[in-house]
Amino acid sequence: MEDLRSSRARNSGSSRIRELLHLTERPDMLSLAGGLPATEALPVERVRNALDAALSTRALQYGPTEGLHDLREFLADRFGATVDQVLITSGAQQALDLIARAVIDDGDAAAVESPAYLGATQVLRNAGASILAV
Repeated sequence: MEDLRSSRARNSGSSRIRELLHLTERPDMLSLAGGLPATEALPVERVRNALDAALSTRALQYGPTEGLHDLREFLADRFGATVDQVLITSGAQQALDLIARAVIDDGDAAAVESPAYLGATQVLRNAGASILAV
């Protein structure tokens, strides 16, 4: 069967974050990494109440890709911006990806702190940047 992936996809390699998270599944592993909070410290009851409230609203419906207007308006007012200058993302990783796609061309250099967040360096490399550790 013909490989229909783009050359970037064929040459992308494995996700370092995914590889590291697989290690945390080992029974003898005690990870002190970020992103793996102690579940007993989580506010489960508060989350349950918030989920119950969300299930009774439009929160589970599709919305505009730039985010809900009311939230964008609130944030614009709070930070002295216009609504058109506010974009809601599903998290920092999506925001990094969108920024990299918007401003990085193949071969651009991207300066990052060392050590750097693996997710950021992966996004920058996928956008075609060469990483310059500082």
